[in-house]
Amino acid sequence: MDEDARGHLFRLAGLGPRARAVSDDRVDPSLLELVAAWPHKPAVVYNRAYDVLAANAIADALFAGWRHFRNL
Repeated sequence: MDEDARGHLFRLAGLGPRARAVSDDRVDPSLLELVAAWPHKPAVVYNRAYDVLAANAIADALFAGWRHFRNL
């Protein structure tokens, strides 16, 4: 939803829109190392929208190589 539509929706509900949190989809290198350190356990890092930001090989296999898209 774009900002105009979002603002309109809040006005219809009689509410004031809150500022959206800035999403940082970068994965810390130490977290990537941790995910890679678990080769026999599925490990996935995702954001608030459940977009997969990082996964190890076994998690990729579990989710069939993310055939359609990388979102849980």
